[in-house]
Amino acid sequence: MRPGHIPRNSKINPSYVVPFRGLSICLAFSVLLSGCGFLPTPRSYDIQRDDLHGIASWYGNPYHGRKTANGETYDMHALTAAHRTLPFGSVVQVRRSDDGREVQVRINDRGPFFINRVIDLSQEAARRIGMLRSGTTEVSVEPLYIPREPNPKWMILVGGFMEKPKAQEFADYFHRNGTISEIRPGWHGNYEHYHVQIKGLVSESKAKRLAQRLQHNGYGAFIVRAK
Repeated sequence: MRPGHIPRNSKINPSYVVPFRGLSICLAFSVLLSGCGFLPTPRSYDIQRDDLHGIASWYGNPYHGRKTANGETYDMHALTAAHRTLPFGSVVQVRRSDDGREVQVRINDRGPFFINRVIDLSQEAARRIGMLRSGTTEVSVEPLYIPREPNPKWMILVGGFMEKPKAQEFADYFHRNGTISEIRPGWHGNYEHYHVQIKGLVSESKAKRLAQRLQHNGYGAFIVRAK
């Protein structure tokens, strides 16, 4: 297999990567926002417009009690959310496009890993804007506070693979071409899957180009801000 060539894939669902979920300690917003490491506006952070408008979803059980991507314990009764690219600790206002109902949440997890979805709300946050029954709704996401994070790193999540050997084969390809990659288990409800994390990407633009190549070859690939 020649360097730079990404094999085509027909073994996974290209529309999603199974998230690696967990739980979060609920911190009061007044405490969270009092730290000097937060910016009053997001002007210094290059936020992609695609990440701020689209479809919101929510998650509760069976993720309640599991670890979130930032190492907290997910509490479905807290006002938190998952976002792919905003720094952990960011506070955003999520507003429904149809009726204007809104809620403020803190980002403590990564996701959602579905095409066209931009944020995954906790069950309580979803309840407050009336989307528990529908499951999804169109929203806008307005950053209110963003932690300072110099020299961010990026990674790409690829999956979800139904079989671990398939995930290993994909990860080995990137290892052979000098790229750091590792396999992580993930959950889609109660079903375990596997995804591959392509790590060590220092440029968001390079990560985006690689993700686009992977998507073109049939993989579910999403850019994610690393810890």
